[in-house]
Amino acid sequence: MNNLGGTQRKLLSLYVAFSKTKDIIFDLAGLDAQGAELTFKLVKEAVKNGGSAILLDNFPDMKEHASKYIQLEWNKDKLPPVKEFKFNL
Repeated sequence: MNNLGGTQRKLLSLYVAFSKTKDIIFDLAGLDAQGAELTFKLVKEAVKNGGSAILLDNFPDMKEHASKYIQLEWNKDKLPPVKEFKFNL
């Protein structure tokens, strides 16, 4: 598995996920444009056949393909706390 490229690993994990459930959460991280398009087509077909999918994405071009779009916004005063990490050397 470690010798496979990003697109092949993503497709393999999608096939495994769809063999167990029709509802998934996925992203397109690490994929080139062709791999992202292929992954998106596979997921879109699964949704058309009764499944559901949530795409975690940070690019506005996928918005047009969504049946529902939710944008996360952090309120300036309510950012998650930053935990300081220190090495004990």
